[in-house]
Amino acid sequence: MAVEQTPSTAVILLGRGMPHGEQWAMLKDLAEDLRTEGLSDDIHIAFLEMTEPSISDTLYKLEEEGRQKAIIVPCFTPFDRNVSGWLTRSLAARRKSGAIGMSVVMAPALDRSNYLKDGILQAARDGMSGPDIATVVKPLPDKSDKGGVPPHGHSAYICLGPRCAENGAWELLARMRAAIKHNGLDKGPEKTIVCRSSCLYPCTRAPALIIQPGDIWYGNLTPDNMDEIVESHLRNGRPVERLRLKTDDQPDDPADWPLAHGQFGTVVVDGMYARVAMKRAGAVAVFGALASLAPEADRLIGASSPLSETLRLHDPAQSHGDILIDPFRTRVISPENPIEMRSGGLHLMLFDVKRDLTPGENFPLALHFEKAGSIALQITVQPGH
Repeated sequence: MAVEQTPSTAVILLGRGMPHGEQWAMLKDLAEDLRTEGLSDDIHIAFLEMTEPSISDTLYKLEEEGRQKAIIVPCFTPFDRNVSGWLTRSLAARRKSGAIGMSVVMAPALDRSNYLKDGILQAARDGMSGPDIATVVKPLPDKSDKGGVPPHGHSAYICLGPRCAENGAWELLARMRAAIKHNGLDKGPEKTIVCRSSCLYPCTRAPALIIQPGDIWYGNLTPDNMDEIVESHLRNGRPVERLRLKTDDQPDDPADWPLAHGQFGTVVVDGMYARVAMKRAGAVAVFGALASLAPEADRLIGASSPLSETLRLHDPAQSHGDILIDPFRTRVISPENPIEMRSGGLHLMLFDVKRDLTPGENFPLALHFEKAGSIALQITVQPGH
């Protein structure tokens, strides 16, 4: 049955997407069948991932051409939750913001249609009388002892998962290939192999890229970034630090975040910062170095902060029950005997912190010395724990 259409309405057949575009032919034939059935003459093809064009690029193009409405029809099963969840919500946000001006409708998923069961049932019945594949298909020859990894200097994996594809990853891929060719890295033993990847997982940092060797992750990329990454990283061996992503087990280097430095009377503070240590217990750890310039030895006798009433030095060699025993009493400080507070070693702990702290936030901390008196610091919370 034909669907009532207007010249300003387009139908988009949405494919799942495969690395080499195998779904193109199937969807192209399906689009022609739908035109013959009288559904619409204005039918287009887009993909969720791994194959271009993306649904966003298709919508933007149709809107530029004057369409006022688009009906997106998912043409794969089982249904991908990225369609009903992230993609539909992302398109709704762009509609609400005005980034997409045309009306967008998402058709029901195939696996929610009563007709899918009929199709599968018929396919199974057809298979009942089908021939054994060994009698009609040429077997695949065994080539397990042939081939190998081609010589190369780097391999680059560009994510073309749903969110990266929707955030411009296809343009990044084209720009990177052009930059690699421009820099002469498309041939020879030091060439860069460019690989298309499905979801790499840091979806909030889309589009993403991994370069090996070195396990270097990049995110929030733009096409212009690709020229810089190719020239600096792939050609000259210098990763672009400001574009890098840190892995979960690789917290940011303290040098990348604000640190407390300076001389306060006879006390020198070097590289002091904080991290949330045990969020559920309301604990915050403080790291850094303290030294005294006074000719006579001084003593660190305490610390205070409006965030907590309980501040103690913690030595991992001690049991947790020993943390609360006055640990400041033996902390002598002198030019020859600084106090080093580091992760995995002796450090200052704030317990029962009264509120949650976020990376980049500052809080006041006072350190109290027997002879030098008290010094006031502003400590920045860094990511990690």
